Amino acid sequence: MLLTTEQEEIVNSSLDSFKINAVAGSGKTTTLLEYAKKKSNLKILYLAYNKSLQIALNEKLKDYHLPNLHISTIHSLAYNKTEAYKYKLTPELKTNILEKLIINHEFQDNKKSYYPSLEYTTILKTL
Repeated sequence: MLLTTEQEEIVNSSLDSFKINAVAGSGKTTTLLEYAKKKSNLKILYLAYNKSLQIALNEKLKDYHLPNLHISTIHSLAYNKTEAYKYKLTPELKTNILEKLIINHEFQDNKKSYYPSLEYTTILKTL
């Protein structure tokens, strides 16, 4: 695929985590596809705003066989992480339990930090 200079910078980036925010039709999916192909050693999470976008993206990318790319909605990510604790959750405890889960996940995943990354902190603030 022919990529723009901006897309090539993203695909060739050495960053492990970043966010792409752009208008519809700007090439986000193409960039994601090329990045996932090039960085097959990384686990990549694409957070869609809604279920219909998740389904459309899964359909669009199904022929590329990228086991390192997981597409989820923001809500299903939060739901799956809290399902085991739902019987314990009250409005006051939700963010405390989620923060502990996220800190544990971050430490297990990258062994670098006991603190949630900016992405996880943003999710916590929206709950």
